Amino acid sequence: SGLGTLKTAIGSVTSGYGALKTAIGALGVGFAVKTFISMTEAALDLAGNLVDTADKIGLSTSSLQELQFAAEQSGVGVESFNDAMTIFTRKLAEAAAGTGTAKERLVAFGLDAKALAADPAQALTIVAEKIKGITNQGERLDVIRDLFDRGGAAMVQMLQAGGPALDALRQKARDLGIVLDEDLLRRSEEVGDQFEAASKVIDLQFK
Repeated sequence: SGLGTLKTAIGSVTSGYGALKTAIGALGVGFAVKTFISMTEAALDLAGNLVDTADKIGLSTSSLQELQFAAEQSGVGVESFNDAMTIFTRKLAEAAAGTGTAKERLVAFGLDAKALAADPAQALTIVAEKIKGITNQGERLDVIRDLFDRGGAAMVQMLQAGGPALDALRQKARDLGIVLDEDLLRRSEEVGDQFEAASKVIDLQFK
């Protein structure tokens, strides 16, 4: 999964110093340093992308990682999920302001749009449980379309499983230890900008 890739990449950097020492002896300083730089850049890029996506959608990085895992386990691609969740948070904000196609759907569900907009991750769980309760498949798809626009088609399987199933998958992600700490990810993003500049200087020394 995408989260597994990120964890592996960051783990590679953590253990990379030992590998760097071995590579220096076997392959030479220049090659070893460039390899380590490449590994580190990959990990920092993945961390930075995760932070940027979380901020764009309006989620914590922990919630985003958990929900991305839940999406993948439900057969939804990470990019499709990210797009759908971006639309969903926009729809919630519109409904909270008294506009948009989601407004009437949320009223019909007896939900407070402003409360949902304040916590999009929890809102997804609540809405998923409401969608599960709709017995008519055509009506269910109409509701999903009103809440997710074009992103709704990819989300059907994930949403119709209901809220508790979604929460269980989020908990599974935490139990597996694949949800990286928010502070770590945000520090990685800051370090990434500095590392990029430093790596260019280092790279010039071994050309």
